[in-house]
Amino acid sequence: MPAGQCVTPFVAALAEPAEFQAARQAVGGGFVTMPKWVRVLERHFPAQES
Repeated sequence: MPAGQCVTPFVAALAEPAEFQAARQAVGGGFVTMPKWVRVLERHFPAQES
């Protein structure tokens, strides 16, 4: 896999919570909660079955 494609999942997984955080800050909200981070990470990096 080319180097540029290797980072794509990581960029997507970090961009999504950043967008949530920006939206929350725009309306005076707090930080993105840990459960939300976990859901984002599980969606981008699902558990692999052995």
